[in-house]
Amino acid sequence: MKLYLGRTQLVGPITRYAGRFNLLEVAAEPGRCPRPRLLTRMRQDVPESFVFSVRLGRRVGAFDHDAEASLKLGLDAAELLSARWLVLETPATLGPTRRNRERVRSLLGRLCESGRDVAWDPHGLWDVDDALPVLQETQAVWARDASRYPVPDGPLAYVRIPALGTASRVGAGLAEKVADNLVGFEAAFVVIEGVGAAGAGQVIRRVLSEPFEDQAGGQGDFEDEEFVGEDLDGEADDETEEEPEFESSPDDEDGSMSEATGNTDQHDTAAKDRERR
Repeated sequence: MKLYLGRTQLVGPITRYAGRFNLLEVAAEPGRCPRPRLLTRMRQDVPESFVFSVRLGRRVGAFDHDAEASLKLGLDAAELLSARWLVLETPATLGPTRRNRERVRSLLGRLCESGRDVAWDPHGLWDVDDALPVLQETQAVWARDASRYPVPDGPLAYVRIPALGTASRVGAGLAEKVADNLVGFEAAFVVIEGVGAAGAGQVIRRVLSEPFEDQAGGQGDFEDEEFVGEDLDGEADDETEEEPEFESSPDDEDGSMSEATGNTDQHDTAAKDRERR
């Protein structure tokens, strides 16, 4: 099985990001989508095998009055990135009524006509009986949270791990559940919103016995490290992000993540201060 793993946020230069991940989900939100010049540069700066997916703006999935303009923005971004995937999110307010099922079916069919793979991420009350008939008629796939739910059968899987509650930090327990739900697919595309994406990737690849090669042709280094954030408009920000390393422990069964003791000196100093008090 071919495994693609990435994040919903670009952290650091994309050339460095592509040495750790081989997938990036780009949000095509009006006012926040990267400018065309930057999108073109992003595509040029990564290997041909690197996969982009474009998450369409919220207005598209909500069928707002200006959804068409937002949809065009997303399709244009996908063209510049040579994106393999289009991702449609529908809000919890869009329930599985007969009218809404038809609207979603029509939109997914339209997206599939673009020649790209399409994933649908329905929020709210959509269950298997509601969603699967729509997907089967359009050839789209269900962008499920594989740390909590099984993934519908098919050659391709698109998995999104949201940063919600305990899943905001993706530990060994959650990563192993994701890997177990991906067995048997020809290719799987895993997007992680929460902290710990690099470490989770190590676990998923180990369980699936899927090595990662960076663009230089060597084995990718998935140790988490501190990055200087780079906004998608090309401007570096002042904030840094550090993903804590993790190791499996008995507590990981509930999806938690134990942090590696990387700040030993700080811990020792704090302990001495407590002793003095």
